[in-house]
Amino acid sequence: MGERAKQRTKYFKGRIQGLVNAYEFMAYNLYRLERMLFIFEFTGVWTDRHPQLGERND
Repeated sequence: MGERAKQRTKYFKGRIQGLVNAYEFMAYNLYRLERMLFIFEFTGVWTDRHPQLGERND
């Protein structure tokens, strides 16, 4: 492989790795957000503020 080809594969590997990292970061944040919302709903903080999401006033 020539030098240019090496540089190119390195570049693309870096790009792909960056995309994967960004995707994992997004997925993790979505998971955290969902868990947070679940905890809110579970404790009733969320549902009291938003009655249209389902009234569960225990």
